[in-house]
Amino acid sequence: MGRTEKSPDAENIILPSLCAGALAGAVAKTVIAPLDRTKINFQVSRTKRYSFKAALRFVKNTYINDGFLAMFR
Repeated sequence: MGRTEKSPDAENIILPSLCAGALAGAVAKTVIAPLDRTKINFQVSRTKRYSFKAALRFVKNTYINDGFLAMFR
C-alpha cells in the first residue's frame, strides 16, 4: 500500500480559506443582526400584521432614540 502525498498547494490554502470563511461569517452576522432584531420585535409585539413600512419605522425610531449600536443588541 502506497502513501498518498498531499500537494504543496493544499497545505498553503488552508489558512487563507479559514480566514476568508471567518471574515465572511462575521460580515454576514453583522449585516443580518439589525434585521433579526426587527423580526424579533414584531414577533413579541402585539402588532397584528408585519409590514415593510412598519419595519422601516421601527429601525428609524430605534436609530433616533437609542443610536446606531442599539440595532446590534
